[in-house]
Amino acid sequence: MASGTNGPPLHSRLLQKLNADVPTDWSSSSIFKVPNHLRRISEQAYEPQVISIGPYHHDKAALKKMEVYKMYYLKMLLRRRRESSLERYVTALKNREEQARKFYSEPLNDIGEEKFVEMMLLDGCFIIELIRNRAMKGQRDETGHPLTQFILCRAMHDLLLVENQIPFFILSELFDMTVMRNDEPRGFVDMAIDFLLMVVALPENQISRPKNIEHVLGLPHRPKNIKHLLGLLHDCWTFRDCWEVHIPYSPGDPESLEEVRSLSPEAKLNLCSSGVVRSSPPEPLEELRFPLLKAMDNPNSSLSKLSEEDPISMAAAFEKDALEAKPSASFPPLKSLEEAEEVPRKPRGAAPAPSTAKPKGEWRLISSATQLSEAGIIFKKKIDGRLFDIEFDKGVMSIPTLIIDDNTESILRNLVAYEQCSKGASSKCFTDYITFIDRLINTWKDVELLSKHGVIDNWLGDNDVVAAMLNKIGDSVLISKDFSYAETFKRVNEHCDRKWNQWMANLRRNYFNTPWVGISCVAGAFLLLLNLVTGVMSVLSYLLN
Repeated sequence: MASGTNGPPLHSRLLQKLNADVPTDWSSSSIFKVPNHLRRISEQAYEPQVISIGPYHHDKAALKKMEVYKMYYLKMLLRRRRESSLERYVTALKNREEQARKFYSEPLNDIGEEKFVEMMLLDGCFIIELIRNRAMKGQRDETGHPLTQFILCRAMHDLLLVENQIPFFILSELFDMTVMRNDEPRGFVDMAIDFLLMVVALPENQISRPKNIEHVLGLPHRPKNIKHLLGLLHDCWTFRDCWEVHIPYSPGDPESLEEVRSLSPEAKLNLCSSGVVRSSPPEPLEELRFPLLKAMDNPNSSLSKLSEEDPISMAAAFEKDALEAKPSASFPPLKSLEEAEEVPRKPRGAAPAPSTAKPKGEWRLISSATQLSEAGIIFKKKIDGRLFDIEFDKGVMSIPTLIIDDNTESILRNLVAYEQCSKGASSKCFTDYITFIDRLINTWKDVELLSKHGVIDNWLGDNDVVAAMLNKIGDSVLISKDFSYAETFKRVNEHCDRKWNQWMANLRRNYFNTPWVGISCVAGAFLLLLNLVTGVMSVLSYLLN
């Protein structure tokens, strides 16, 4: 039968589509389009209001006005640097174009090289100049600034939407290319974190900063693992180990070898076979008698014999000395270097993370805050630790404060969407946290109870609005298989399932749910007791007579 067309055969057309439209590698993708099952619940939470960043919303007519302001920021940057050409910036971005495209999960075949590079340059320079201006507020002449405070606030919020991102390495590279002597001396990552704190209502003690890591390692940080601004907020808020220090070790290079030798013991302990120092510092060394440290200090170890004449790999040296070292009281013998990497480390002063271990037996979802309160559970504001560090012990549930303002819903939704879309993401903290909060809050009464104990800081004022908002964020969200609060849920339910707690919950619900009912019950109990005493006295009087 004839195909009915004069063009290429079907198999050729299909192959052409496969080569043109279907990516072969999604491993680098971290900038996603929000799935429809999440978007349909609150589409506005994922849509930029004033500015488009990156390709997904680039051609929307409502956002075109900000393109003029992006040009203005770039023009002011060139004027400040006394430059008249963009050639070096364009050349640098053209060299990174292919790498940058891999960050987007959607095909960008309709965007050519020049348009893509122009977009990265304008968007990137706008963001780094915005962050610089915020960091150096009061040190620069901002007369003639084109953006009103309202537009500026909306633009800052738009920079934290999952669809409105550009790769962080683009920002970092443009920042490094435009640094001047009189600029803020801090690194770009630290300045970006301060910028995020202006957008998000978040206590300082709930953020992980790279400068803490620099203090431990004594080396500059590199933003290698940071995906984009929203990813930076996610990693800082979850205290994820995203800061790394790169040591350019190459066999035969005496300078790089000397840099390795000059590392502090903590940095040596964290040195990986790939030549990367992980920034997550170990416990105090006097408490961790790790075999590798003994090998470091041993002049006869293979690590101390590293030299340019004998370019032994770092991995082999570590493994050899680790296997030969005698086990200490704190650690069992190691079978391989990989096993050494599995030793859990946490930053000094960081609060313990919620348990991710699978509890023994089945677990089920917990009841609302008011129902748990009726069962005798006391809610308490937790001062220290991350937002996710929720504890339950002896009938007391300690929860860090969640600040609710106008941007909370959008920020939480985009962080959850980022986790839901990320392939093999190591942290699902926001997904699990929203599931937990969704279970605690059903009605305005739950919000009122948690606000009374400092768990909710309601800047919106209306408890009904807060309850509805937090309930909807959890809709259509897939709970991670290793739910962080599974063990907490299990212990809470065990507490509520005890007969005494069930009786007390029933008593509070049916007889003490309002002050007047409670007073009536107490009065009735008093009268019953009085009648009982009167009856006993009458019987005793009769027997004595």
